[in-house]
This record gives sequence, C-alpha cells and structure tokens, in this order.
Amino acid sequence: MEYETEPIEDFEFEIHNKRLDLHYIVEGEERIDVAPDTTYVGISDYNDERDIQYVQRPTAFNQILLHKGDFVLIGMHEPHRTNGLIDQPTHVRKIVLKLGR
Repeated sequence: MEYETEPIEDFEFEIHNKRLDLHYIVEGEERIDVAPDTTYVGISDYNDERDIQYVQRPTAFNQILLHKGDFVLIGMHEPHRTNGLIDQPTHVRKIVLKLGR
C-alpha cells in the first residue's frame, strides 16, 4: 500500500479481534501509536467482515517511529492508529500482513 502521511490526530484508534497486524516500511517513515492496555471503549460497531472496530483514544499509548526497513507487530485487541507523519508529510510504501484466523 502507498499513501502520504498526515497528522496522526486525524485518525481514530482501531482494534482487531481475529488478526495481528505486521507493518513493514518499504519506503518512507511513519508514526504509529499503540496502546499497551487492551481496555477500550468502542465508538463504532465491530465490523466482522473487515475485522475492525474504532475505539476511543486511550489515556496512555506508545509512539512508534518507523523508517525504511523497520516493522512493528500489533497484537489483537491492541488499540492503534497508523499513517501519522513524523516531521512532515512523507510518501510511504509499506506491506501490511494480517496474521491469524
């Protein structure tokens, strides 16, 4: 997938119930926020077909800065948001693998 990064505050946190997400940066850089706590409050219904639910912004989360060649594995039920710019909008090319059932 390819896109331009944007202010991360423009994106909602999401969770997945059936799959892990592996994000590998082929080109560019991106900020991903991941909450260490799997306690969350939904702001949308769970979409079983897409395995996604949007959730409220957690009170605490880690900011992960990924550059070319970096990857992160995000667990099931871990609130996270992606596509965030680090210093300025950047073109990102990455591979996202959905691992699980």
